[in-house]
Amino acid sequence: MKRDISKIEETKALAYKIAKHSKPGDIYFLRGDLGTGKTAFTKFFAQALGADAKSPSFGIVNLYPGITHMDLYRLETYEEALNIGIEDILEDDTIKIIEWPEILEGEEPDLLLVFSYEGEGRSVTLSGPFLERGAL
Repeated sequence: MKRDISKIEETKALAYKIAKHSKPGDIYFLRGDLGTGKTAFTKFFAQALGADAKSPSFGIVNLYPGITHMDLYRLETYEEALNIGIEDILEDDTIKIIEWPEILEGEEPDLLLVFSYEGEGRSVTLSGPFLERGAL
């Protein structure tokens, strides 16, 4: 499923809709080039659940009530992810939003969001079992 998110309001609406239908333990992978909207989506998602998310530029793991936000951009291997406790994080009951999840080969998210540029705008392609909930 593909959605246009060229306007920030579209990103916010999508994040709020996904947050509304999220369940404890859900895992969301966010992929895409720098500047395509991953962090904006995450901030709106957290806002929808009553949290004030910060940009994860310096911290790899940020915790908010009911949400674990990870930015794995600076990690190069799965072993490095193990050092930050990725296995425990993936199994806890928080909603996990993981930017740059490429090193987590073999892990299956509930929702994969692939952000991309579309000419002058942006879009996001969604896939995964989350879509079976009929939320979107």
